[in-house]
Amino acid sequence: MYLKDGSFFHRLWIHLFFTRKFYKVYNFFRPQRINPKKIVMCNFVGLGYGCNPKYLAEYILSHNLDYEIVWFMDSHKLKPGNTFPKNIRTVELFSKEAVKELSSAGIWIDNCRKGWFPRKKPCQLYVQTWHGGFACKKIEKDAPHLPKSYVKLARKDSKTIDLITTDSSVNTAIFRNSFWYSGEILECGTPRTDIFFDKQKVTAATIKIHDEYKIPHATKIALYAPTFRQSLTLAPYMLDYESAQKFLEEKFGGDWQLCVRLHPNVALKSAELNIPENVNDLSDYADMQEILCASDAVITDYSGIMFDYWFLSRPVFLFATDYEEYTENDRAFYVPIEKLPFSIAKNNEELKKNIENFDDEDFCRKLDSFKSEYGIASDGHACQKVMEWLENKQREIFGK
Repeated sequence: MYLKDGSFFHRLWIHLFFTRKFYKVYNFFRPQRINPKKIVMCNFVGLGYGCNPKYLAEYILSHNLDYEIVWFMDSHKLKPGNTFPKNIRTVELFSKEAVKELSSAGIWIDNCRKGWFPRKKPCQLYVQTWHGGFACKKIEKDAPHLPKSYVKLARKDSKTIDLITTDSSVNTAIFRNSFWYSGEILECGTPRTDIFFDKQKVTAATIKIHDEYKIPHATKIALYAPTFRQSLTLAPYMLDYESAQKFLEEKFGGDWQLCVRLHPNVALKSAELNIPENVNDLSDYADMQEILCASDAVITDYSGIMFDYWFLSRPVFLFATDYEEYTENDRAFYVPIEKLPFSIAKNNEELKKNIENFDDEDFCRKLDSFKSEYGIASDGHACQKVMEWLENKQREIFGK
């Protein structure tokens, strides 16, 4: 299979890069001088320009901060249209150039575990933003069935981290324990959610999505974005798209367009889901936050996108057809979904009733109460707070 799709030699190189630790040999013989103004960023092990690192990069660029940004990407993973700003330099993740960049950068920023890294020097700073917002599903040490190899990697990674960002006081306690971590934690919010507090950016993203998918600007968008199951079963994804669109139009008025964004593991089998031709498939679009900005309602199951989208105070409907199976076979929860401020449907008929009974004032009141109870810290200034922390730390280290 890998010979057919052309990825065999790429996979072989990655295997050797890890197992033979080529990066350690290169770093030993070619030590690098640290450049405090160089930041190396990575998103989901080379996936491309997105998530929390992207929004930190956008903040740096828009505020003309004096940093050189280097982005690690895996060209085999890049989605169509996933482009980088011209003043961000890209480097292949699994390469000797990447070793050189990491060895010489004053700052590392990542949103998931670093699978490899050269020996980190005391004057280098590593910020871990993670890739989730509010931790509803159990993560890391608290998640079941973690391979021993991953636990070993995670412990090593956590010893190297200088700062973890969280979006709430509850998450701070969870991350402290589940990440095997004893360093600094900054309750600043999630960088990628800053966009939801800026009306101009929300409007710009909305127009961009409508234009990209040729959806009339007056048409409202309903996004169906479920997460994946370990078993890769497709049974839980049987949303009745036509009925959902009809229910939304009857409840909220106007024309609605159903869109779907599938997890990459599910998207591979999208042909088996019988998605109607008139439903827009946004699975290849690079930036989930821009899609959420354009969405007038979201239907999901256990995906963490609900905890990004709630900052827009727009309708969220949970379509969770397999809650018992999911908690038993996939992930348990810190907070049972029954306690979340969203209605829950186990079938299409219940989803219809939840849409019909939706009350915006009651929904917003529940949202505010929940966020207050769990100490949600996001206020649109997460990127600013992270950069201020870095600048203060670098002044302590370099005296400038």
